[in-house]
Order: sequence, then structure tokens, then C-alpha cells
Amino acid sequence: MKKRFYIKKFESYKENKNTMAELKKNYVDNAMTENNMFIRDLLAFEAEFIHIDSDTFFSPFTARSNIFFRNLKNLDGNKCRRFYRMLSIYYTISLSAKKRGKINIKELKDALFRVFDFEETEKLLFQLLFKCRMENKEQFWPLFSKAFIGHTLGIIKPSLFAVAFTENFCYNSFRTFMRYYTKYISFNRRIEISKAQ
Repeated sequence: MKKRFYIKKFESYKENKNTMAELKKNYVDNAMTENNMFIRDLLAFEAEFIHIDSDTFFSPFTARSNIFFRNLKNLDGNKCRRFYRMLSIYYTISLSAKKRGKINIKELKDALFRVFDFEETEKLLFQLLFKCRMENKEQFWPLFSKAFIGHTLGIIKPSLFAVAFTENFCYNSFRTFMRYYTKYISFNRRIEISKAQ
């Protein structure tokens, strides 16, 4: 029984892997149409990195509290798109909070909506989460995790373990993202290069 469970999960994992790869290509292509070089490179890198992290998020080798792995069969194409958008929201809001004053947040937000093809409700969700992060930092992480699970999987009342797992995953994902994003060219240097283009 357990073996059959993991075989079905692995089949779902392979299907989602293909879907996420197709979405990544679309989002990177969208990002490359942006005129602002800083925003273009940032959002393309976000799409690439979210695709890489989705392998971990949907993997059978993660923690038992990984609510996404346990609900793989429910992750259709639309929910995979929501996964991309929600993690891109987390990256963009976290970056905006960390580097406020150095980037044009409105310009970045508008480009984010275009590149990842946000729905109107997702734009409103971004505004709500952005406001929370700027005004009440400690409440942002659990609120985002619940919103992430709810919007992607339709689960309104996730367990505390699922929320904690998602919160920890997103936090570590962003830290790793920033480490690679600034490995060879610093954030400030990227801004300078973009302004000089």
C-alpha cells in the first residue's frame, strides 16, 4: 500500500515537473520583454529559481509536514501557476522591504504582474501582503504561508506544522535566491548598471 502511494506520488511529481518547466520558459520569455534591465534580469532570475525550488517543494524526500507533496494529485496547471505567482510575491516583497529606497517599487510591482500574468485577485493579495510586511513584519511570515497554502491548494485551515514548514521553506528559498543573485554582481551594482543603460 505504501509503495503504491509513493508510485502515484512520483507520477504526479513528474507531471508537475514538466508543467513547472513549461511555465518557467513562459515567464522567462515574458521577463525578457521588459525594458528596465534590472527588473528584466531580476524577474527572469526569479522564474528560474522558483522552478529549481519547486523540485524540492514537490519532492518525496522533504519533511512529512510538506503539505504540497501530500497534495500533488491536486496540483493542476492552474495551481502550478499560482505556486509561481505566490513565491514570486514572496521574493519581490522581501526584496522590496530589504532594499526599499533603492528600487522603484511601483515599477517592479507592475512588471511582476505582467511577467507572471497575475489575476486581479492576486494583485489585491500582493497589496495586502506588501502592506503587512512593511507595517507588521512579524505577522507577515505566518500570514503569507497561510495565503500561499490557501491560494495554491485551496486549504483554508492548514495545520500549524504545514504553516511552519511553508514559512521555513520560503524564508530559506529567498535567502538562497539572494545569495546566488548577488554572487558575482552585487545588488547595488546591478542597479547602477541598469541606470547607466
